[in-house]
Amino acid sequence: MSQFDQAFQEQLAAHYLRDNVFVQSVGGLVLPEYFENESLAAIVAIQKIYLEKYGHCPTLQTYVQVMKRLVAAKKVKIADFDEVKRLLGVLHRDPLADRQFVIDTIADFARHAALENATMGLADALDSQDQTKIFKGLAAIEEAKQVGATDAQVARTFTSGRANRQQRRAQAAAGGYTNGGITTGFPELDNQLTPHRGWGRKELNILMGPPKSGKTASMITFALKAAEAGFRVFYASCEVSEDIIEDRSDANVSGVAFKELVQRQAEVDAALEAWEKKPGLGVFDVQAFPIRTLKVSELVRILKKKQANGQDYDLIVVDYLGIMRPEQQYQDKRFGLAEVGQDLRAMGTTFNAAVITGYQTNRTGTQKAQRNVSDGTDAADDYEVVRTADVLITINQSVDERANGEVVLYFSEMRNAESGVRMRFKQDLKCMRFLTEFMGFD
Repeated sequence: MSQFDQAFQEQLAAHYLRDNVFVQSVGGLVLPEYFENESLAAIVAIQKIYLEKYGHCPTLQTYVQVMKRLVAAKKVKIADFDEVKRLLGVLHRDPLADRQFVIDTIADFARHAALENATMGLADALDSQDQTKIFKGLAAIEEAKQVGATDAQVARTFTSGRANRQQRRAQAAAGGYTNGGITTGFPELDNQLTPHRGWGRKELNILMGPPKSGKTASMITFALKAAEAGFRVFYASCEVSEDIIEDRSDANVSGVAFKELVQRQAEVDAALEAWEKKPGLGVFDVQAFPIRTLKVSELVRILKKKQANGQDYDLIVVDYLGIMRPEQQYQDKRFGLAEVGQDLRAMGTTFNAAVITGYQTNRTGTQKAQRNVSDGTDAADDYEVVRTADVLITINQSVDERANGEVVLYFSEMRNAESGVRMRFKQDLKCMRFLTEFMGFD
């Protein structure tokens, strides 16, 4: 017999109808569609409507009056009034002495019921062979897995955590603590990306620059540096093929100019063999998608599948935000792009990974990047697109600086680090090396 049988569902419904403390604590997890009995589901649906309006549990007399009005207005359908009457008697019969047990169990019940419903929906979608419905069905299953997740989390007590904070800061002072950060490969840049000393897990990092400013080269560079340091990296390319990303990566690792890879194949092979033999080497996986087709939900599904096969990633690189597809189409393009940014950040939390992506500046920002520095207000389309970012670094380069192989990174909007910082680096874009050497702070 299932632990979520009719007896438990009646017990749960009784608390939902009569227990204000229960409703205020976990009432949001109770949905009519989670109940197998049609009459019990109708009772819960009526209570849900009442609670949304009044915020507290009604007396039985009030409940009956509300039920009559909702049925008369055809807002709730009841097929068997005798069964509803019987169940109301059952639900109001016994004293409520088991609140904590139901609270402890409800998250599992809600998740179990949501998964059952989502699975049946996916089965119907598979029968229809409608790809759109199938993807929605898969997304519904992933969403169902998260039902009740926040209720299972435990709040931290500030005072009791002081010893842990002292230890963490002592380790940081000694250079032995990174808060799980993913290295950029450049110590000076890592140190500026506080408090993680690198890309922060569960954070969205955006590299913004004009067209052809080296955004893809930057993401390849940081991906390879992370893999070289032992981290596992997934690179989603929404613009060019796996072959192009791999060729550009070959240029980066070997130091051979991209256009000379064919002529200098022996040098490239030797460099790659040496790189692959480095101790503690991580993983660098690349997958390409047609432009403007990849949704964040689809990427999450792919990563979940890999996770189920034992493959977790520390860093997820998406090249790039501006050419992803939002979950729904908006008349105003800005809303869709803002949604993508928010979903990418949520994805980092789901997988406990750092997320890096790119974005373009508008025309004004391109001009500013060549004269001084651009900032978040220069984002193409709208500032809302990038405001979700925990780290927004802009790429800036005058004509002379580009000729001299120099680039200025400007820390525009930073959630946990110092904003307004300018760092100058040498670079070699012929070899897809976005950064090669730190030159100093401007």
